[in-house]
Amino acid sequence: MDIEELATSLLGISAVLEHANSTICGSYSKIFTKVRSFKPGSFEVELASIFTSNGAEAFANVASIVGFVGGSALILRKNLIKMFKQSKGEKVLTKKEINGNNYEITFENCSNPMVVTDEVLRLYENEKIRSDFSRIVRPLKSENMSDITFMSNGIECEKISKDEVDYFKTPEKDPLEEKESIDYFLITQSNFEGKQFGWRISFGDSISDKKPFDFAVKISDDNFLQMVKKRKIKISNEGTIIKAKYRKTIQKHERLSVSWEILDVLDTFELEHHESINKKLNSF
Repeated sequence: MDIEELATSLLGISAVLEHANSTICGSYSKIFTKVRSFKPGSFEVELASIFTSNGAEAFANVASIVGFVGGSALILRKNLIKMFKQSKGEKVLTKKEINGNNYEITFENCSNPMVVTDEVLRLYENEKIRSDFSRIVRPLKSENMSDITFMSNGIECEKISKDEVDYFKTPEKDPLEEKESIDYFLITQSNFEGKQFGWRISFGDSISDKKPFDFAVKISDDNFLQMVKKRKIKISNEGTIIKAKYRKTIQKHERLSVSWEILDVLDTFELEHHESINKKLNSF
């Protein structure tokens, strides 16, 4: 396994426990997760958690609600992992309180309602925990990984298989702003293999100082990418300008994020000198 994938997954497990503990027990309660050992055979990692304030009983409760451990009455109910798998990660449509601490939930694209505890529902709707779980399951996107299994005292508690990985991805949010337009851009970084990512562009700000402010962009124009790959379009070291239709999307996750996508490259120009690019970039 790629060590970076393993590290990402372990950090996701640690983050889920920390955020779930804070959500259920309060911000004053802390959990720290450490790697105790690696075992041969199927790739196994033994974890140990250090907790403060609430002690072992509170930690066992949190870990059971998530689905990392069993051995309590909570395992018979819907834990967080079970909720992800049954709902397929869909958004909550309705929630109706029943029997005190329980809720009957319905989901988008899922006809069967589900009954879960208030704690499980709060974790499911927690953006940080959704993001944490997407990190946990990331190794399942590689060819050699079939599943991630959580065990406690030799007993399997939950298993996430490769075909369930999309249930745990961070859901897309409706953008705060999305616009499409046409403009001129300076290519500051290229991907000569014809891939969508690995590109950076600029509006040409401060070009006279040779320090344009640039940003990452996804290029979705397959024809342009193939032309670049086949060297039928020259991307100059001195600078290449493109006239392109683009999409700019602003979303709010934990903070505001801006993403850029080139939808259609309409024309390309080689940068011969600063005056010409300023003219191009300022003429539209």
